[in-house]
Amino acid sequence: MKLHCGSISVKALTKGRMIKIEDCKFTNEWDALGWKNYINSQGENTYAGGYKWEDTVMTKINQCTATISRHSMRGGADTIMVHPDNSELITNLEYYQYDKCKLGGRYDVIITTKVSPNKIFVGRDEYFNLTHVSKFLGDEEASNLEPYCVPIEEVYTTKEAVAEYKRGLMGCVKILNYEQENITV
Repeated sequence: MKLHCGSISVKALTKGRMIKIEDCKFTNEWDALGWKNYINSQGENTYAGGYKWEDTVMTKINQCTATISRHSMRGGADTIMVHPDNSELITNLEYYQYDKCKLGGRYDVIITTKVSPNKIFVGRDEYFNLTHVSKFLGDEEASNLEPYCVPIEEVYTTKEAVAEYKRGLMGCVKILNYEQENITV
């Protein structure tokens, strides 16, 4: 399987260690079998009747990215990393652009064995090369509520604190029941 390219993430993934769920501050779950059973019960018109938007894998990804945005003050996720065994969950989505390896013009998609099967990692690209963080001006300067960037060491002084902040730039959607009945969505 060809590695789909994002930006700096591909370089970091090929040189670095495997991304694990412990690297993520935010996790979500998606039941592939439940979704497949729902699709099968609806017939050809999947969006009719009792369509439950909150049960789609894309919604679970977007929930992770919203949480990352609130936590980091840097915006939501911009990169999706998925194992080749689960790549069709992303590449079969309507807004996936094969020529650009992007989903909906919003997410760079990286298909790699550097992530575990049955997990979709959602994060910010700078997770791999983080040097600055956003900080709000103090209360004495309340007239300017815009965040500004400072070197990460000025805000987080220990390795543990830096690691915890970085964890907030990464989320994971655990895929449940994917291997049952050769699920294809």
